[in-house]
Amino acid sequence: MLIFIVIFVSLNHYRAIRHLLVISILGFFLQSCVDVLPVPSPSDDKKLLVICEMSVSHDIKAEVSYTGTLSGVKPGKLEVPDTFNFSIVEGEKDFGVAFRYNARDSFFQIPKSNLSLRVGETYKFRGAGSNPNTSEPTLVIPDRPNVDSITISELTSTVTGGKTITEMVCSVKYRGLTPDVGYFHLIPLTEKKETWEVIAFEKDHQAYKRMNHKKGLLIDGARVKDQTIKLRLRIATDVAPEYLYLDLGNATEAYYKYNYFLSNTYTDPNQTSENQAIAAFNINTPKAYGTFSAVNFVSFPKKLKD
Repeated sequence: MLIFIVIFVSLNHYRAIRHLLVISILGFFLQSCVDVLPVPSPSDDKKLLVICEMSVSHDIKAEVSYTGTLSGVKPGKLEVPDTFNFSIVEGEKDFGVAFRYNARDSFFQIPKSNLSLRVGETYKFRGAGSNPNTSEPTLVIPDRPNVDSITISELTSTVTGGKTITEMVCSVKYRGLTPDVGYFHLIPLTEKKETWEVIAFEKDHQAYKRMNHKKGLLIDGARVKDQTIKLRLRIATDVAPEYLYLDLGNATEAYYKYNYFLSNTYTDPNQTSENQAIAAFNINTPKAYGTFSAVNFVSFPKKLKD
C-alpha cells in the first residue's frame, strides 16, 4: 500500500519554477519497486532545484535555485551563484564544459559555440550529484524529426470584425521513429511567427496535451496511429497567412513528462501523485531535484494554396 501526501506547487510564471516548494511525499511499501522522489526531513539542509532543457543548435541554459525544507525554510535564489560548479559532459570524456552564471537573467549558461550538441550523443549533467543508481543525470540527444508529407484540407477564409479568420485541417505524416516510441513538441506558426490555435484533434485524442506555459502541444507518439498527426487549426490575422510552418521537436521522455506536469500546475495548482509529479523529475540526488532533458526542433513549411 502506498500513501502519498499532496505536493503543492505555486507557479505564477514559468520563471517562478525556481520557487518550487515540495511540501512532502511520504511512502510506505509492503512490496514495491516504485522509485519515489525523496523530500528533506525537518533536519535536512535545503536542496537545489535544477531545470535544464537543452535544445539542439541553441545555447544551453540551466535555472538553479533552492527548494524549501519541512522545517519552514522557504524556497529561494542561490546566495552566491558563482561558487557553484555545473557542467555538461559529452560522451565518455573525463571533463565537462562549464556553465557560467548570467547575472542579468539569473541563469547558468553554456554558449552553443562552446558546446555543440550532437544527435545520438550522450550527455551528463555534472554538479547536481548522482541519482540512486549511482549515475549522473544522463540523456541522449534525439534525432531530427522527419516529415514525409503535410496535407491541407477544408481550408476556409472569412472576414469578421476587420480580421481574417483562416481555418483548416492539417495532416502530418512523419517517419524515422518506430510507432511505439517518440515524444514531440509541435508549434504551428504562420510566416509572421503568429501561432495557430488548435481547435480540435481530428484523431487520437489521447495523444495530445495542450500546454499552458509554452506555445504548442505535447504529443505522445505511442498513441498516434499510423504516424499521422491530424489537427484542425484556426487563426485571426490582419492579412490571411500564406504559409503554415510546423515547428516539430523530437523530445526526450524527461522533456515530455516535466512539461506535461508543469502545464498541469497552471490549471490545477493542487497536484497529487496521480498527476505523475514524481515522474516529472529525473534529477533525484542527495543534493538536488529537477529535470535534465533535450529537444531537437525542425521547421517544416507548407504553402496553404498551391
